[in-house]
Amino acid sequence: MKQGSVSLRCRARYRLVAVLAATAFIIIIIIIIIIIIIIIIIIVAGGRAERLGIAATANAVAPEQSPFYISVVPTVGTPIRLGTKLGFNVSANTAGYASLYLINPQGQVTVLGENMVVSAARDLVYPSPSDGFTLAAAEPVGNNQVILLVTRQPFVNGFSGYDTLMRPVSLALRAAEFRRQLVRRAGALPRTSWAMDEIQVRVVG
Repeated sequence: MKQGSVSLRCRARYRLVAVLAATAFIIIIIIIIIIIIIIIIIIVAGGRAERLGIAATANAVAPEQSPFYISVVPTVGTPIRLGTKLGFNVSANTAGYASLYLINPQGQVTVLGENMVVSAARDLVYPSPSDGFTLAAAEPVGNNQVILLVTRQPFVNGFSGYDTLMRPVSLALRAAEFRRQLVRRAGALPRTSWAMDEIQVRVVG
């Protein structure tokens, strides 16, 4: 009876030790997982802080180099019926030189104006009453693309051949080639010295 009692106590002790060892092992695994999670959080937070720091540095540029914003809006609502007189309001949040281009539904390109002076104080209206001409919606009907380029300095790589142009001039270039050249010529300028906007104007019969 005594030997049996000792044997049972030994088995119970072994089981207790095994349970304690298993418990300790599980606790160690949990601690390791928690440490790994903490490390991951620190790395992610550090990376996010670094990216925010880069963004803040990129935005902290001198006022004369800061990005500027432009827009071109037709003076009448669209779609526009054939024969309707129209124009465009050009706005920018800084002084510059506006160049306006039109691509009709057949891919023909017209320079509406180049190096027209625009100020931050008020919109540029094209054409203005003093320009001596008017614009009217004409054939072909469909979607016309109007592209506005505003540069801080005169756009010397313009398409019209004039230092300043205030009335329409047709180009021999087709739409695809014109777009390539426009991107190339504007891209040769410092990136913070120009901005481009494009709208669609639909003409209907």
